[in-house]
Amino acid sequence: MRRTHRSKKKPEHPTTDRWMVSYADFITLLFAFFTTLYAISNMDAQKMGRIVLAMKSAFDQEVLPDSHGAGIVPAPLQGNALDAGGSILPHIVTPGSQTSQLPKTRPKPLKDVKDQLDKMVTEENLASKIKVSLDRRGLVLRLGELNFFDSGSSVIKPSARALLDRLAAILFQSDSKIRVEGHTDNVPISTSRYPSNWELSTARATSLVLYLIENHGFDPQKLSASGYGEFRPLAANDTDENRAQNRRVDLVVLNEESTAQEPTREWLQKMVIWR
Repeated sequence: MRRTHRSKKKPEHPTTDRWMVSYADFITLLFAFFTTLYAISNMDAQKMGRIVLAMKSAFDQEVLPDSHGAGIVPAPLQGNALDAGGSILPHIVTPGSQTSQLPKTRPKPLKDVKDQLDKMVTEENLASKIKVSLDRRGLVLRLGELNFFDSGSSVIKPSARALLDRLAAILFQSDSKIRVEGHTDNVPISTSRYPSNWELSTARATSLVLYLIENHGFDPQKLSASGYGEFRPLAANDTDENRAQNRRVDLVVLNEESTAQEPTREWLQKMVIWR
């Protein structure tokens, strides 16, 4: 009987290259992680604030309640957050705290709100810091730069917050739309953060809008911010006193006529459809 000789196969050695797949995945994830960190570190805090406002407006709510009755809201921009590129991180607030939405009462007429502000200004000798008046737009609350902002900065002074809190409590009673207007003098500014007075005046108005929303529960849909630079002066920019008068932020509580001229969400949606 003939025996057939079968060739023996050499044993296969297991591959040692599989680690390269996991290593490649790890490197890709690491690259994505550091790219994200770089993007976040370079994001302007003021732009982030606008994103927060847009998101809150889209969801149409001030505080997101959790299962324990607390709320999660974006942290307010305080201290030097706007100028130093601070971050906006969520923090927990409990019902009834300062950042919780204030209870609504019957709206007060603008004349009554003005009388309340005038009484406060007179009794506390605040005429050098605050000017209150009525014009065709509505009730105007004028805040001078000296008491609320440092020169060339859009960060609200810590020493001004207590006064702002009391003013906000009075303005909240009107339940009207408020336009915050930033103004400067005609002295040019050119920094890495504010290339011109346009940016500075708008940033200051935005700072106050954020403060009213984050600290006092104002409805974002009833607030707007605008910057006019040096082009809406109260006095000629020919003396230091006049220039100081022009550096201001106006909180304009709009009357019914001015409110009717403001663009609404429905009007903007119609414009989009029409286009």
